[in-house]
Amino acid sequence: MTITERILNTFGFISEKQFNLKLSDAIKSELDRNIPLWLGETADAAKWIMPDISVFATQADMYRLSPILGTAVNILGNDIGTSKINIKRMVGEETRDIPNHEFELLLRNPNPADSGIELMQHTTSSYILNGNAIWWLNRAGESSTVDEIWPIPFSMITPIPDKQMYVSYYEYYPGNGKTPMQLETWEICHFKTYNPNNRFVGLSPLESLAVTLQGDLAMRKTNTVTYAEYGGAPQSILSFKEYVQEPAWSNVKQEVREAAKRNEMMMLRGVGDGVSWLQRAMSAKDADFINGLKQNMTDVFNRVCPGLISMLSENATEANALAARATYSEKTQWPIMEVISQKITSDILPAYGRKLIAVFDDPRVVDKKLKLEEQTAYERTHTIDEIRKEYYQDEPLEDERGEMLPAQVTASSGGTQPEPQPAVEPPAEDAPIMPEDESEDVTEPVKADLMRWKRYAMRTFGTADFDKFQGTHTPEHTARVIRAKLTACKTKADVADVFETSLPVQPDTIFYLAKVIEKAVNAK
Repeated sequence: MTITERILNTFGFISEKQFNLKLSDAIKSELDRNIPLWLGETADAAKWIMPDISVFATQADMYRLSPILGTAVNILGNDIGTSKINIKRMVGEETRDIPNHEFELLLRNPNPADSGIELMQHTTSSYILNGNAIWWLNRAGESSTVDEIWPIPFSMITPIPDKQMYVSYYEYYPGNGKTPMQLETWEICHFKTYNPNNRFVGLSPLESLAVTLQGDLAMRKTNTVTYAEYGGAPQSILSFKEYVQEPAWSNVKQEVREAAKRNEMMMLRGVGDGVSWLQRAMSAKDADFINGLKQNMTDVFNRVCPGLISMLSENATEANALAARATYSEKTQWPIMEVISQKITSDILPAYGRKLIAVFDDPRVVDKKLKLEEQTAYERTHTIDEIRKEYYQDEPLEDERGEMLPAQVTASSGGTQPEPQPAVEPPAEDAPIMPEDESEDVTEPVKADLMRWKRYAMRTFGTADFDKFQGTHTPEHTARVIRAKLTACKTKADVADVFETSLPVQPDTIFYLAKVIEKAVNAK
């Protein structure tokens, strides 16, 4: 018996043709499978235990009923909704921002009915309330870019697990009693939390808060009924010795209700001796009621938004509020931002190109003092370009400063070199010295300026640079007079005489004008 015949007999095949057909089907099945065998079997079992979507509608309705849950969801939804998301490209180990990327602009105006803030508010709120959030992507195919983004309540949609595909499609229930619509997996972007019992749907944090929220609503309802129907508990009680028979007692009770509504004194008959007056004080039961409401709020805030309870506490100091804000932004806000951005990166951005990532602006609180100390220590052993890249994500300077340590950089490093100033030569031995002047208009900086100008004029007399000196302290009117007289100088002695007689005095002095005219006439 041949090997083929033995195989046919072993597995019960009638003929070799039937064996080949079975073999080709098995190969085809394995080629169609894009998930591991164990995961396919898990998906095949999960399709029979998918949760009823009405549960998610009930969870979402708690947002409408519970004031403390609504507060937490609103604050978180608004914070994430108003945060900016950026599209960047990975270049090696770095990321470079792409200004006004196509998908970034789409998120600002995702569809004709919703704004970008509304989209993110819906996504965040659904993620908190249901542990799941759904976007429907209006695009032509799996590799096509997105034209519109529409949020869908998770109580209207459910994934359908598949042995071969993991998720075969999504069923959408429009709520009109018609057959559910099938949506392709590439049309859906599904954000979900961790669920230990199901890989296909997230677990809502409200599952662990169900008893707390139900108790809180019952307590608030009881308190409302007490005040709505009875006007609250009576402030005081009057008790009477004689027992009250019916129907008089019914009349008394009716009177009590009316008194409570009007916040008046309550009266009782048939108790005590004579007539007594009792002041009503808050009982231990009333105190437990108030503490219970506070504990419910603490439980909800700590489960949904860690840090929020301290931020909103009436007893919070500035230091406590800042610490709570840091906890909230790091433990609550930032993780949800990362869930959204990483899902966008993996499910949507591949259609726009390679190595694209979505990143929210980081809301986490930074200790600025510690950050500056860290940067100061970093600057001791790193160059300017390395510091710019590490702390500011800036491009290199592209000059010699970029290769220097901060301590090596001076005012002229890498900049334009100043024009060389003419060398100052010591005055000749026979040159006249500037006379001392006690006038209040002559200051030491002006004297020094004139001395430098004199030396420069003596050295450059007869050259093209003779009139190029620029003083920094000489008054403008004095400088104009000196330049006018220097042009008429014939010898170095004339130059020296100009500076001896050109002390900076007020230009409106008649004597000063006469001296200028006289010296000019004599020079000619």
